[in-house]
Amino acid sequence: MTQPTLFVEEIRVVVDEAFVHLVGFTTVDGSRDSEHLPASHLVMSNAAFRKLLADGRCKLAKGGH
Repeated sequence: MTQPTLFVEEIRVVVDEAFVHLVGFTTVDGSRDSEHLPASHLVMSNAAFRKLLADGRCKLAKGGH
């Protein structure tokens, strides 16, 4: 079974005491000026997220909002 592709325009990282939340946002019409709606939500432990960073399987850009 093929999974549908999900395109997100923006990913926000929210860190709390025990978990990291990765929330993907998109717009209905693809316009940057339109309302951004949450399209995906991934939750993992801080330890698992740090391991992904250490293994080089994901990167965080400096700066942001």
